[in-house]
Amino acid sequence: MDVAAYIREAKSKAQSGPEREVIKAAVSLSKTPRYAEAVAARPEYRMFTTRLEQRKVESWKRLILHELRDALCNKKTKYSKSMSDLKKNGNLLIAAVAGYVAALVGISVAVVAALVAAVLRLVIQMGTASFCARMKQEHV
Repeated sequence: MDVAAYIREAKSKAQSGPEREVIKAAVSLSKTPRYAEAVAARPEYRMFTTRLEQRKVESWKRLILHELRDALCNKKTKYSKSMSDLKKNGNLLIAAVAGYVAALVGISVAVVAALVAAVLRLVIQMGTASFCARMKQEHV
């Protein structure tokens, strides 16, 4: 999965401050954990410009996690085709979740897709069983 390609596309489509913040979040999530920790520890590092933008992006992230949980853990019927196709092409699940979330919040699909791709890559790295257990614990 080429998260960088999703991020490049999102950068060309982002128009609002919150959309640009989503891209920053996707970039941050796509970096190696050690690098992300080092950057976050720097006092001059600020991911969000305003609290409103932070709240918007956090709500979008929760929506994405909820939809990924529905697709990967709860096997919701709205994602059944995407999940069966996932074995051939992960981009289909990214497109399905991004399209759904973008329609709900009214922003560019490309911007949401960058964050979905970054989150999905983390899910794949941690394993779907671990992800599902964590989502169940957090009631997302």
